[in-house]
Amino acid sequence: MKNLINLAVLIPCLMMLQACGKKGLADSSSPDTDTIHPSAPNEDYLARPRPPENAKVITAVGRLIKDADDKELLLRGANILLQTNALERIKNIDALAETGANFVRLQIDESTDPKALDAALDTALKHNMKVMVTLTEPTKLECIESNQYLFKAVDDLWLNKFMAILVQDRYQPILMLNIAKGWGIKGVLNAESLAYQEYIDTYKALIGKFRKVGFKVPLVIDAPNCSSDFNAFLKNRGQELLLADTAKNLIFTMDVQGKAWGKPGDVFAAATLLAQEEVPFIFGNFNGAEYTEYPINHLDIMAKTLGDSALNVNMKWAATDDKAGFLQALDKPLDLRGGAKVQFQYFLDIAYLDIKNESGQIKQNGKLTTNVYVQDADGNRLSIRKISASDNSILVRDNWATIVAELPQDSLAIKPEDLMLGSTTFDLTRVTGVGVAFLANGKPITQAGDIKIDDLSVLPGVPPMYKEAFASSLADWSVIWDKPAKAEWDATGAIKITPTGNEIVIGLPASGANATKINWSKKLEITIGITLPKAYEGDTSLYFKTFTQLGAAYDWADSNTVG
Repeated sequence: MKNLINLAVLIPCLMMLQACGKKGLADSSSPDTDTIHPSAPNEDYLARPRPPENAKVITAVGRLIKDADDKELLLRGANILLQTNALERIKNIDALAETGANFVRLQIDESTDPKALDAALDTALKHNMKVMVTLTEPTKLECIESNQYLFKAVDDLWLNKFMAILVQDRYQPILMLNIAKGWGIKGVLNAESLAYQEYIDTYKALIGKFRKVGFKVPLVIDAPNCSSDFNAFLKNRGQELLLADTAKNLIFTMDVQGKAWGKPGDVFAAATLLAQEEVPFIFGNFNGAEYTEYPINHLDIMAKTLGDSALNVNMKWAATDDKAGFLQALDKPLDLRGGAKVQFQYFLDIAYLDIKNESGQIKQNGKLTTNVYVQDADGNRLSIRKISASDNSILVRDNWATIVAELPQDSLAIKPEDLMLGSTTFDLTRVTGVGVAFLANGKPITQAGDIKIDDLSVLPGVPPMYKEAFASSLADWSVIWDKPAKAEWDATGAIKITPTGNEIVIGLPASGANATKINWSKKLEITIGITLPKAYEGDTSLYFKTFTQLGAAYDWADSNTVG
């Protein structure tokens, strides 16, 4: 199964796997209130050591993270704690580098020796590894709402104790600073809530502190609710923080853990929402085994994120009426009457969606049309669904869509306008191929990019509960209302009705053997094929109805005029 987001969005965001310890996620009994009171004391920053003014640094551009040489980063690595026994743990950076990892997150706290941090950064630099230095205080920051210790830690630790190490020229190209692990409001988990604003205001003040002392490196903002609540960055709140940053160099991070991530598909749904906010983000830890109520299968997430193979079409369009496509032959002819479906995963490059701002509103104006069709054993083709790139209910930027196309249930339901390439008939009993065609449909030739198809499947439908071809008799049917008229089995395999008066009603009594097969408790779809002599052409007085009868009561379906 292909993940339902753009791989380019999520792959750069996955960086490490590590359980963070057996702590649950606290809930707030009042999720729309919190105890955060943002206030940043005024102080003199000029006396502090400063990073070089023009140092090259890692940058966050849109949703991408780029290295100091402006190349896109795919982060792969792990966490190393620099608290007790730090010098021994630094040796793990060498071992990590041997695996091909290019990233390490160094977790520090108030007990960390600055010399240990310097040695760890120097070891990472030797291996050309990128580093995120993260302040972690399980009892003072993580899952804590009050900002009292947070402001003190920024002043005393970041901008004092570790400052002389962090500002060194040689570390600027590899460095990211994760201000506080897991700090912020708890129990909201609702993108619409107003309770995040004080969390945002606090981080605005903290960002200002780092920028005033001259840091240009990315500042990494941890999600609240013990690092798990990605909703804090939705509804333009992430953009609000970016606008408050004079360096415009922020990265948002969150851990995949707890009830915000407990259902299948939550990771990809969250990644899609974050990508649509146009903010750079990283998924940090994937915690599962110790969270028995909300286990996270990180191996499954990694497998889906890296993805399996897919059909990838990137055409060189030459004209505004170009057409292209592919036809997948089936192993054997299939009888696809009775409600069969064709299903596949579909990804369309954002260029085809032609997203523009029109009068203050975002519009999806894409002209590219996708035509899903089937082919029978005689080479006839039948269109079963058309999808326009302008339809944002189906095709969404940076997202895989599940496309379902339903076949007609029988030959009588085939519309002549759906027959393709001169076909006049289509044999639903011998379908040999499924195809997808791409029609430029007037789009500019400069609009181009990946078109991906994956996981194509044909799902046989449920056969009708009852079907009568009248191949040899009227079966259980009878004339139940004759004013006057005659109904009889016709040798061609149909009921032949000869009117001699005003109307005739034929019915299938509920007591009949075939009628008892029908589940009358469900909504029924009734399809009837009718052939009329040409003499009736233009006669609008002729009509037919379908109905069910319970006792003396009739339940009539919509009238159908035949003329």
